[in-house]
Amino acid sequence: AKDRVNGIKALKKSLKLEPDPNTSYKIARFAFESEDWKTAIEYFQNALDNKWDENPGRIELLMGIAYFELEAYDKALSALNISKEFKNSKSAAEGWISYINELNS
Repeated sequence: AKDRVNGIKALKKSLKLEPDPNTSYKIARFAFESEDWKTAIEYFQNALDNKWDENPGRIELLMGIAYFELEAYDKALSALNISKEFKNSKSAAEGWISYINELNS
C-alpha cells in the first residue's frame, strides 16, 4: 500500500509537468486499488477528458464501481450505463447495474 501511495505521488508530479491520459489512468488505477475512490474518480475523469481510449468503456465501468463504493448510486448507474454500450465492458456493467437496482428496490 505504501508503494502505491508513493507511486501516486510520483505520477502526480509527472502529470503536472506533462499532461498525459495514460498517467492519469495509472494514478486512477493505483487509487482504485487502494480504495481511494474519490481520487480514482478524479483521475479517471481526467484521463477521459484527455482522450484516453485504450479500452473503451473500461474507465466508465471502474468509475461506476467507485461511485457505488461511495454510495453515489445515481452517478454509478450513469457511468455504468455508458460502459454497457461497449463490447468489452457490457457484461460486467450489466451485472453491476442489476446489483444496484436490486439494492434500491
